Amino acid sequence: MIKKFIEWHKKIAEDFMNYFGLDRYGLMWYAWIEGFIVGWLIFWLIT
Repeated sequence: MIKKFIEWHKKIAEDFMNYFGLDRYGLMWYAWIEGFIVGWLIFWLIT
């Protein structure tokens, strides 16, 4: 079950990278920026 999920996640990540023309480094930056924005929005909604 977990192996199937991991393979699904890898396929989604590869498709995302190909669609936007990103390499793994670019994907890492995208994830970091997205996490920062989501964290900031949660913080803003709580306070």
